[in-house]
Amino acid sequence: MSWPPWRAGPGIDVKRTALSHTFVHSCFSCKYHRLRVITNYFVVSMALADMLVALMAMAFNASVQLTNTWLFGPLMCDLWNSMDVYFSTVSILHLCCISIDRSVSNNPELFRPPRQ
Repeated sequence: MSWPPWRAGPGIDVKRTALSHTFVHSCFSCKYHRLRVITNYFVVSMALADMLVALMAMAFNASVQLTNTWLFGPLMCDLWNSMDVYFSTVSILHLCCISIDRSVSNNPELFRPPRQ
């Protein structure tokens, strides 16, 4: 299977995704202590969830795309489908948490209890 010139293929996509999310996590945890605010905790947690999507779901999908067959047996197929759905849902829920956090921080008067 040949890939378009702008796309390196599924194996490179998995590596690139995992490395980029590892970079986000390492920048947050090691060097920059001023980045440790609640909003960035959500971003780092989402980076970790996306890294799990890359390693546990995209890696198996890449092998299927490269070989056009499933190589890992029926039990691993069920586990892969479960992990794909679970980690993708976790990533989507992180996006929801980030959007709620940003809306609360940008519009605090909307979320304040009414005065009596």
